[in-house]
Amino acid sequence: MRPDDQRPPKVPRSALADTLLDRLTTTYGAAADPVQARVMAAYMKDVAPFLGIRTPLRRELSKAVTAQTPEPAEADVAALVLRCWELREREYHYFAVDYLRRHVRVCSPGFLPVVRQLIVTVPWWDTVDHLAAHAAGPLVAAGPELTAVMDEWIADEDLWLARTALLHQLRYKAATDTERLFGYCRRQCGHPDSVRILGVFGRSDNAARRRSRRRAPAGDCGTALRSAVIRSTRPERSGRIRGMSRYAFPAAPSAVADAPKAAAFLFEATTFAAFDGARS
Repeated sequence: MRPDDQRPPKVPRSALADTLLDRLTTTYGAAADPVQARVMAAYMKDVAPFLGIRTPLRRELSKAVTAQTPEPAEADVAALVLRCWELREREYHYFAVDYLRRHVRVCSPGFLPVVRQLIVTVPWWDTVDHLAAHAAGPLVAAGPELTAVMDEWIADEDLWLARTALLHQLRYKAATDTERLFGYCRRQCGHPDSVRILGVFGRSDNAARRRSRRRAPAGDCGTALRSAVIRSTRPERSGRIRGMSRYAFPAAPSAVADAPKAAAFLFEATTFAAFDGARS
């Protein structure tokens, strides 16, 4: 498919995907916990049903599912992730994201429509943020021609695509295209839904406070970005911003000085995704 194709991709035939799906549904199904499932679904605002498998156990089960299986080809990855997304329970989507993250290196620029399909189907931050940083990001890094698609996504009416465009450079560090990044921020910071969808949607302040206690490098932006963010944020939120500022997206201090409002929006939109990236 063309990288900018918006049609739902077809599911390729894959014997490897058949094997993995059979193992996956059997293994995960046996570990289901209905009580925990209700708790997990409520935390995610009931965006999808859950099996009730907590992350540490889920990761151990996933290792068993993929044990002694061959390296996939691109078609195998596409078949597996698309078929996982057809299943209702969210843990299957998490498995797909983890598998794609592990094998994105075998995927070509033509895989981007598959990523798009995952983003716009049952979208929520728990999958979109990882797809942005660990699927879209590596694909764009390997195929710079895909930056044109990111330029389209940042203007898309689907704000989950816009969120992905904003976050796809999350792990680029010194290779971050700061001019494009802050251009995206300036484009979206005036949108009436931008903070609600691209910012802190779905996270609780308690969780933010707990996570903000962990230390992480400030990156290239350091004091300049923290100061710009604090100056550009409502006073009642400045304390929380100071506590979380170590997780800000790396960016050039000069860009921050030129666009303080964009810096504030950037911080809002990336801080919580950076928490997940810092843990990975």
